Order: sequence, then structure tokens, then C-alpha cells
Amino acid sequence: MENMATDLWFTAATQLNDQFQDFQRLPATAAMPMFRQPFEQRFESRSSVRSREANIWPNSEWGYTDATNPCQGMKGFRESGRDRYVTDAEFLAVHGKADPTLQDAMDIALLTGQRPADVLKIQCADIRDGTLFVSQNKTGATRAIEIVGELASVIERIDGRKRERRSAFLLQTTTAGR
Repeated sequence: MENMATDLWFTAATQLNDQFQDFQRLPATAAMPMFRQPFEQRFESRSSVRSREANIWPNSEWGYTDATNPCQGMKGFRESGRDRYVTDAEFLAVHGKADPTLQDAMDIALLTGQRPADVLKIQCADIRDGTLFVSQNKTGATRAIEIVGELASVIERIDGRKRERRSAFLLQTTTAGR
């Protein structure tokens, strides 16, 4: 399964790179139908990949060209949620090989139920009166999570780790600060 996903990613990245090189060689005012047809055919059965690639095409907003995005006007696809979750065995296998900072991030995510990006932006100032306040990127909501039990142990472990310098962020490496 992992090799198939890696192969799919590598194939899509290679194709995108090839097309990006062609795109850069065109005059700025060139029409783009030559990109659109193979693009639609290539991802006809993989709509979510097609939508993702369409979102990263170089266009006038990036300053590469004054021509329009060749994907403009193409129908996008709504992606459904994932139905595969990490098993306990997989989590423990990664956790066992991870460096201490990643282990801390994994533990906090597991114990708080927060998204990885939200865990990484937690600052020491977000811990007040025995409560961890997490501002969520996706919803904008702030969650108050009581610091007890295993979560308290993880935060104590993080605070007790020796570092060359301190950062405002809870999760930080021993040398770089963040």
C-alpha cells in the first residue's frame, strides 16, 4: 500500500514538473488548451488528485506569466473524508523510532485529539491555570483542555528537557529552539 501511494505521488510530481517546464517555455500570452486535455485525461479516474494539481498550477498570481491558469474553469471535485486510521501498532512503531520532539508532538496529539498543525503551534503561554488552550486553525475555535493524568506527565517531560535555548513554543528541539 505504501509503495503504491509513493509511486502515485512520484508519478504525479514528475508529470507536474514536466508540464511546468513546458509552461515556462511558452510566451506569456499563449493559450493553454494543450495542457488542459492531457490534464483532464490523466486524472479522469482520480478526481481528488486532479483537483489538487489544478490548485497548484503556476499562474499570474505567482508572477510566472500574465496568461490565465490553464485549469481555470475546470470542474473541481469534492473529496470525501478518509476512512483509514492509524492503528495502535503503527502509532507505536513510528513513536519508537521518532526523535523526542516528534514523540512529544505525537503524544500531545493523541491525548488532546488535536490536529498536527494545531499541536505544533501550541505556545507555553497557552498553558494557564492547569488548562491547555488550543486555537484551532480549521474552525477558529479555541478549546480548553484540562491538564491531568498522562497529558500532565507529557508536558512535565517536555518542560524538564534540557535545551540550549528556550522558545515560546511548547514543542521545540534541543538545539534550534523550535
